[in-house]
Amino acid sequence: MLQAVVNRAFLPTATGIYFFTSGGRNRPYTLQFLEFKTDRIETIAQTSKPVQSGLTISPDGKILLYSQVDQNGSEIMLAENFR
Repeated sequence: MLQAVVNRAFLPTATGIYFFTSGGRNRPYTLQFLEFKTDRIETIAQTSKPVQSGLTISPDGKILLYSQVDQNGSEIMLAENFR
């Protein structure tokens, strides 16, 4: 059973589930893989930046893509005399 998956960042495949977990605030996010055959969880990678939902893998299983937040903010722009 998976204890905690971050922001719905998981991807089921034919052989297992890729998923992100976090140890809490200001802790790294860990990409892990739960293999169905062995019921074993393997750590794949870590990132210090927050991850978002959206995780996909290439058809050959060699490339995994995920989305992360590099910067969190906003800008206000003023546009005058436009139509």
